[in-house]
Amino acid sequence: MAKRILIAEDERVLRESLAELLAEEGYEVLQAANGREVQQLILSEPVDLVLTDIRMPEMDGMTLLGYLKQAMAETPVILITAYGTVQSAVAAMRAGRTIISSSRSSSRTSCCGSSGPWPRRRTPARSG
Repeated sequence: MAKRILIAEDERVLRESLAELLAEEGYEVLQAANGREVQQLILSEPVDLVLTDIRMPEMDGMTLLGYLKQAMAETPVILITAYGTVQSAVAAMRAGRTIISSSRSSSRTSCCGSSGPWPRRRTPARSG
C-alpha cells in the first residue's frame, strides 16, 4: 500500500503541483487549503506524513504543528515556507519536526532537522 501524504498549502497551483509530483512518485496524496481543513481530513483519513506551509489563512502551519503534535504524535510533519526565518526554524526543530525554507527570490533550498523514518529517495537527474 502506498504511503499517504497530506499537503496543506493555501496556494492552489503550488499545492496541486506538489500533489502531482508526489503522486508520480507513487504516493497517495490528500490536499487541504489550510489548517482547519487538515483537522477535518485527519478525523476520517489516516496519513503517514503531513507537508504543510507555515503561512496560511484560518490556521497557520505552526498552530497546526501544535495540534498535530497532540493528535498524531508519531506522524512526521514537514513545514515549508517561502518566508523562512531562523526563529521559525528553531521553533519547528524544538517541536521535533523538519523545516524546509525556500526563498522565492532564489532557487536555493535549505533543510534542517530530521523528519523521522522517511528515507530520502534518490531519483536520476532529469535532462532538461
